Amino acid sequence: MRYHDDKEARRLNAELWMLDLLKLNPGYVSWGPHEDYMWKEGDGWDSRKTFASWAEFGPWKLDDLNECVNFYFSVERASEDCKTCGGSGHHPDAQWITDSWYSHSSPFKRQTFGELQAEAVMARFGSSPRRLHGHGTYPSDEVLAKYGQPFREFCERMRVRWHWDDDITQDEVQALIDSNRLLDITHDWKQGEGWKPRRPAAIPTADEVNAWARGKGLGHDSINAWICQKRRCERLGVPYQCPTCEGHGSVFTAPGAHVSLTLWWLHPRKGCSRGLEVSSIQQAELPAVFNFLREAATRNADRFGKLPLPAGVPPTALAPTTPPTTASTPAAGPNTAPGCTQP
Repeated sequence: MRYHDDKEARRLNAELWMLDLLKLNPGYVSWGPHEDYMWKEGDGWDSRKTFASWAEFGPWKLDDLNECVNFYFSVERASEDCKTCGGSGHHPDAQWITDSWYSHSSPFKRQTFGELQAEAVMARFGSSPRRLHGHGTYPSDEVLAKYGQPFREFCERMRVRWHWDDDITQDEVQALIDSNRLLDITHDWKQGEGWKPRRPAAIPTADEVNAWARGKGLGHDSINAWICQKRRCERLGVPYQCPTCEGHGSVFTAPGAHVSLTLWWLHPRKGCSRGLEVSSIQQAELPAVFNFLREAATRNADRFGKLPLPAGVPPTALAPTTPPTTASTPAAGPNTAPGCTQP
């Protein structure tokens, strides 16, 4: 959790001091050593680094060769993938429906060579598919009998066409309309005004939406997929949410939450940056952490400090915002980043 959410805080069993740290986070925190291009493994200057504790981190020394330019705190709780749903959050029986939304993930379809290659590439970036049912498979007689003829007919149709993102029904269209989706079809974009409903208003037919999804428009996004999958499960009488993890995809392995710190680190002489993570920050270590972040903030502000200010603007108006001070001052710890002090 990178932004405060009361419900999630209770689920994580987070302490108040942990939640207070989230108030210090910058506005944009959708980056880090487990995401996108910061995910890179290895020993290079652009490879991610994780440290179990603040003491293991050091902290690394800040100088002209090593700069910290951004940070955020996270409140987390140790967990593992749910074994019931394989980490998807969907009921095992619902995955016959959810996974067949797209052709490439459909359990009813055997993978092509190209799809196998694409999956291998995605796995290198930590994006392995989470599915219980293998490709080229079919529900057991027990599962088919549990949900009756409508579910059986759906499976028979998927055995032939594999996917249904361009084969939704009218009740699923209505679910999308009720959620203010399908604006491409029901609204017009007006410059300076945004989306405006078409007049007279008309609900598109399933055929019109399916034709749009086959290439006459931008197609469905993940939100549309979620709405349609949930509605189809409801109509076919198949439970949507995993009963073990309640849809989260994971189960906790620790009694309470912990705090981690993520840093955006630059190596200017190497032309590289990387994401660093200190996986566990203790409350007693916060004075040292705040001092480090204040030093980084000062260095970042100093680089632009010689720029002239607009007329009438006092110098303090552009001073960096820093974390709150604390009563105690930490003792200096080791601060040399191995391999990061050479030009």
